[in-house]
Amino acid sequence: MAQNMSAHHKMRGRGSKQFLLLALLYGVGAVLSLYLFWLSLDKDGGKFCELLQSNCLSVIASDFGVLWGFPVAGYGTAYFFMQLGLLFTVRRNRPSGDWRTWVPLLSGNLLAVAASLSFIYVMRVLLKDECIFCYAVHIVNVLSLALLFTMFLQNNPRGSEEDPGRNAGGWGYAMPLLLALTIFLGINLFATQKQLMAEQKKLGTNLNYFQYLYRNSPLHPIPITANDQVVGDPDVAIHQIVLVFKDGCRHCLAAKEKLAEEVQDYPEGVYLVLKNFRNFSAEELDKLGISRAPAVFINGKKAEGWDVPGFLDEFTAGCGC
Repeated sequence: MAQNMSAHHKMRGRGSKQFLLLALLYGVGAVLSLYLFWLSLDKDGGKFCELLQSNCLSVIASDFGVLWGFPVAGYGTAYFFMQLGLLFTVRRNRPSGDWRTWVPLLSGNLLAVAASLSFIYVMRVLLKDECIFCYAVHIVNVLSLALLFTMFLQNNPRGSEEDPGRNAGGWGYAMPLLLALTIFLGINLFATQKQLMAEQKKLGTNLNYFQYLYRNSPLHPIPITANDQVVGDPDVAIHQIVLVFKDGCRHCLAAKEKLAEEVQDYPEGVYLVLKNFRNFSAEELDKLGISRAPAVFINGKKAEGWDVPGFLDEFTAGCGC
């Protein structure tokens, strides 16, 4: 009898350690997802990734970084908080409870691993880019599923005979879902407000400052090569605009559309040259001062504030053409 009690206590102790480890994994996943979510709002936040020889910002800013209009990292953040809530619900029902209490937790983790595999494929095959913190999230998903499945098998749930009143019932699983939905809506509302504030700040920025930066930018003549795509007529237009882009980058696509409209409206003023980021060597990128895409050069000078209202007027409406 004493030996059985001792073995029981050891199992409970091991179960408690596994529970804490799994909660820690979900917590780490939530922190990583929040960081990636912040990158989708703040371009300067990607500098830490660059120090680790990774390009998180490019991956986050790609078309695959957004799902139904919201950053994918926002879904990840809500998911990890939901899993934490479900984990505590299962814990409250005791590991030896009905096996059905584990279904929501296991199902969520399985879907997360499936999503991780698809995103790894996107990074490795489609984007051909690296995001070290994205990989960290995927590793957390795999490790948490392995640990969760191990806990499920070790506890061998066959129905609880002790303290059935502790079963949380439907509300025990509804609350984590409500928590995840609240977090998801909250952080995306924050994202929307931040973007609006950024736009207002951009409109209020002193245009002269960006023009000053452009005038003092070093001159780097950028020839047209066979790999480039040209919009407009270089033999007619006065000014050259070069857009350095990356495949799958939604910010690059937006820049291309806006600059192409300028060429269409002012064909005698500007023409556009589209250059792929991958066609530059590391030395060329360093010389041009390019660390991320999109990057815009006008007449061989880097134009930091090209998208500020009024900046392009000098080369388009005000070019005298």
